Amino acid sequence: MRSTFVRTPLPLSAALAPLLAAVCLFTIVLVACGGSPAAPPTSRPSAAAVSADEVKAMIDTGLAALRRGDLVGWRRALPSRPGAGRKALAALAAHLAPLPWDHLSASVEPIPSQPDRFDVHVLGGFAGAGPEDRIVAERVLRVRKVAGTPTVVGDLSPAGTRIIGVMAFHAPRALVAPPAVVLYDRTWRPQAEQVAAAAAWSRRRLDVIGLRPKQRVLITLYNSAQQAMGSFGEALTEPRLRFFTIDPLRWSVKRWSPADVGVVAPALAGRGAWAPSMLAHEMTHAFTIPWFWNTKFEPQFLEEGIAVYVEASRTYAPLRARLATGSLLQQLRVSLAIADLWAGASTGRVRFEYLEAGALAGYIIDHWSVDAYRRFSQAFANSTTSNAAIDQIARRELGVSWAQFYAGWTQYVSTLP
Repeated sequence: MRSTFVRTPLPLSAALAPLLAAVCLFTIVLVACGGSPAAPPTSRPSAAAVSADEVKAMIDTGLAALRRGDLVGWRRALPSRPGAGRKALAALAAHLAPLPWDHLSASVEPIPSQPDRFDVHVLGGFAGAGPEDRIVAERVLRVRKVAGTPTVVGDLSPAGTRIIGVMAFHAPRALVAPPAVVLYDRTWRPQAEQVAAAAAWSRRRLDVIGLRPKQRVLITLYNSAQQAMGSFGEALTEPRLRFFTIDPLRWSVKRWSPADVGVVAPALAGRGAWAPSMLAHEMTHAFTIPWFWNTKFEPQFLEEGIAVYVEASRTYAPLRARLATGSLLQQLRVSLAIADLWAGASTGRVRFEYLEAGALAGYIIDHWSVDAYRRFSQAFANSTTSNAAIDQIARRELGVSWAQFYAGWTQYVSTLP
C-alpha cells in the first residue's frame, strides 16, 4: 500500500500559534500551555538573550555525546533546571541514545517575538537507511541564561509535536541487517526479528524486475496505526494501515529514494508466511516511487500493479472467473485513471483491482520488459488518461492497439494461477 500522509515542517507562526495564545484551547489535538510548573530557581535568569546559534551549538554537542553513548556528556552540554525542560531532555536522551546513528544534528529556529523560545528539530540518519536530515524528534524549548550560561528552563511543545519521529515509541531499538534497518519498540523484539528475516527474502524478490539496489531500507515496526500516523505528525488514525510505504519525514523538501516501509506489528499475528510477500510488495514501492517524481500524477493502479507482480502471492481465480462472464475492457480503462483506489471502495473491490493491476503489469513485463512497463506507466502518468490517449500510448510504447493489448491481456490472465 502506497501511503501519502506526509508531514511537512510548518512555518513557526502557524505551528506555534495555539501555543502562544493567551488562553489554552482544548481541541481534538491538545496543546500543552507551559508544561509542569518549574521548581523555584536557585538563581534568577538574566535578561541577556540566548541566540539560536548558541542553542544549536549546545544541542549538537549533546547529540555528539549521545552517539558515543555518553549520557553524562549530554547532560553537561545541556544544562537545565528541574521541571519540564529537564524531563524533555531526559526523554530525548532515552529515545536517541540506544539507536545506531550515522549522523545526528539539530536545526534550531527562534520563535518570533518570544526571545527565549526555540523550535528544535533533531535530524538523524540510521545506519545507512535513509537521509541524514530525517526528522527524528521535535521540541519547543525555553532557553535562558542562568548565571551567564544558556540553560533549558522549560518545554512548551504541543502534544502532537512530542511524539514525532522516534519519540512515538516507548523504548525504541533497532536491528541492522544487510537489506534493512528495523526500528521497533523494545517489547516487539521477536516480531522485529521476524521482519528482519522476511526482509532478506523480500529484497531478493526485487530481482524479478531487475532491481538490485545497495541501499538499506528503513522498516519501522509500529505498535498501532495511530502510533504510525502520530510519528509523522498526523492526528487522525488510518485503520487500513498494515503494511505501507511512505516518504521519509525530512527537513529538506527534496524527494528521497528508497522510501520507508512501515509495518503495524499486530498485523503479523498468525501471518508469518504472508509477511515476506507483503514486504516484497512494499519494497517494490520503496524503489519504484521515483518513476513518478516528475510526472503529472502518480497512477496508483500502475504503482500497485508492479508491486503485486513482485509479491507473487495472490490467486487470480476471481479475475479469471469475471472475464469468463464478460468484458472488463471499459473497467480496466477506468481503473487505470483512478487517483485513489481506496476512496469510497469496498475491500473486495480494491482487492479485485489489485488483481487487475498485477495481471496488467505481469502481461507487459513478461511479454515486453520491465523497461516497457516503466515507459508505459510514465507515459500514462503524463497523459490525459482518455481512451484515445491510452490507445496512443499502447501503440507507441508496446506496438499494439489498446484493443489488441486487451485481447492479449485476457489470454494472459487465463494462464495465471
